[in-house]
Amino acid sequence: MSKVKGSTPILKTAAAFLMLIAAVALWGPQAAQAQDQTTGTGALLVSLDASTLAAGTLAAWENEGSLGGAFTSSTANPLVETVQGVKAVTFGNTWLKSNFLTTDDFTSTSDWTVEIWALNPSVGGDEGMMTWSNRGEDNRNAACCYSTAAGWGAFAGWGPGDIGYKDAVPPTAGIWHHIVYTYAGGANAPLTIYVDGVQNNQGNKSLVIHGPNDKQPMPVILGGSTGGDATGLAANATEQWFTGSISKVRIHGGQLSAAQVKTNYDVEKTAYLASALTVTAPVSGGLYYGAVAVGSESAAQTVTIKNIGTTDLTFTAPAVAITGDAADQYSIVPGFDTTPLAAGATRSVQVTLKPTAAGFKAAQLVFNTNSAVAATPVNLLGGTPTALNTAGDVLVNLKSSALANGALTTWTNEGTLGGQFINPGTAVPTVGSVQGIKSVSFNSTWLKSNFLTTAAFTGNSDWSLETWVYNTAVGGEEQVVTWSNRGEDSQNAAFIYGTASGWGAFGGWGNGDLGFLNAAPPSGGAWHQVAITYAGGANSLLKVYVDGKLNNSRTTSLNIHGVGDGQAMPIILGGSTGDNPNGLNANAEGWWYTGSLATVRFHDNALTPAQVYSNYLFEQPTYSASLQVNITPAEAVTAGVQWRFSTDATGVWRNSGDTVRLPSAEYVIEYKA
Repeated sequence: MSKVKGSTPILKTAAAFLMLIAAVALWGPQAAQAQDQTTGTGALLVSLDASTLAAGTLAAWENEGSLGGAFTSSTANPLVETVQGVKAVTFGNTWLKSNFLTTDDFTSTSDWTVEIWALNPSVGGDEGMMTWSNRGEDNRNAACCYSTAAGWGAFAGWGPGDIGYKDAVPPTAGIWHHIVYTYAGGANAPLTIYVDGVQNNQGNKSLVIHGPNDKQPMPVILGGSTGGDATGLAANATEQWFTGSISKVRIHGGQLSAAQVKTNYDVEKTAYLASALTVTAPVSGGLYYGAVAVGSESAAQTVTIKNIGTTDLTFTAPAVAITGDAADQYSIVPGFDTTPLAAGATRSVQVTLKPTAAGFKAAQLVFNTNSAVAATPVNLLGGTPTALNTAGDVLVNLKSSALANGALTTWTNEGTLGGQFINPGTAVPTVGSVQGIKSVSFNSTWLKSNFLTTAAFTGNSDWSLETWVYNTAVGGEEQVVTWSNRGEDSQNAAFIYGTASGWGAFGGWGNGDLGFLNAAPPSGGAWHQVAITYAGGANSLLKVYVDGKLNNSRTTSLNIHGVGDGQAMPIILGGSTGDNPNGLNANAEGWWYTGSLATVRFHDNALTPAQVYSNYLFEQPTYSASLQVNITPAEAVTAGVQWRFSTDATGVWRNSGDTVRLPSAEYVIEYKA
């Protein structure tokens, strides 16, 4: 409307006035509609559309925005292909950069908007779809990300300039999304993230993005990041690789409103709509039936699915089925049919287990749908296992059951690597009974292997660590088993029993960290099986299990210090060496574990969920008999009478009604007022 306002001559007649009103009425809404679809306020600086590109390797992507130019690459060009019916540019250690530099329109403290239509088949911890500044200074970076990182998974402005997706959950992998970033400009101004037309997250930021204002203008880069080198048009992508596809990019030299973002999504979404199946319950990724006896039928357990896509999820008969070796041991409760599931809707199905013979029973529940995302089958696990499972060689196998009580200076490894765990000093752990389990107890004490790590569980190899652990009072970062020096992203390796939300379960450092779900470690005062598995390679799953069940997981790219970089270390129990890569001379220096260990096993491959749960069920009876003491009369409880059993090495006094898990045996109960 500014085209008319302030430039209209004074009108002399009513007829002329009416004609002008008519002209304004016609021009105004049409212009507003076009503006809402594409540009909003400010110039449309960059406009990339893959729909007209020829299939194959892409040498240049012409910019139809006001800055002109093109996006090219001299070293690693992406591929133009059709992805779920949409012509797109697919990246993966490939990239494009503009042959022009950034301007004041979207650097420094300016307001701006970025729109990207993107599909990421498997979301990693740090993937930059588009960047236009060098990394490494607070509030001065600019990277539109599609990542799982809680702090910067959506936008990496560095430090206080970062923002993640809501609840650290990125847009659903495997389907197209309209992802939009708007910044209001100036100090303490809203930076807003939208996904599919809806606000996803927002935070007040004070961005001062590198550009012409500080003589550090950069090209706009698609598919990765330059790192921290401000080299102008010579800059090339070297890291933060995006492993997905992009079909459209728009950079506006102004801020789109929420209504304009929604309109742009609605106008373009038809070509991108897809259904997407996800399992919302159980959150642990499977149904766990326990040790169901032969001929007995378990209670029905429930699986709930949700269509998190953008159009109806349809089914083909049978809508749900059971597959796998033990498929005939499980039954689906009737009632789940092929009725379509609308976007955002949920539906449930129930399954029972009735074993006809002894042994562990593993099967999978699958849904037959048109989902654009291949949903992971739901594991069905239960029965009575008869032996422990292994994944490749068992490299380390430590069992405390045959150890002599007292100070422990040597713990023999029964695994294929041989050797022993020793302490050359005086800070040795002790062997005793903890809730009836003979175990090794640590408290500022430690042991280390007299051999170094191998390629089997360092670098980017696949591996598994199984333990049975007991911790009376859980601290923030108690390192139980470590096998690398600390301090470098994704190169550390530590099983942690702690409350730290980011690394309470596994300390890989940075993108290699993993916490227990909801920062809630296994409960203190009880024995637990904790297992950690890594699938190996780049963007692979790191998982932590508690008592046989999947507790948490993340996609990461570990490259653990070891023989591959000349920094092989001993395996340390009870603490950490810090960042001192000193080979066999490395000693534990802190981050102490104040609990007990009964079993440690290292496998040189990743255990499956079924194998972890089967091992838990096989060993659990040793740790799981329970003892509950109720003190009477009530006056004694009120007076503070407590109890303990005399063979408990922890010496903990317990209240009336407390329950502990113990192996079957006779116990002497002591009381105190």
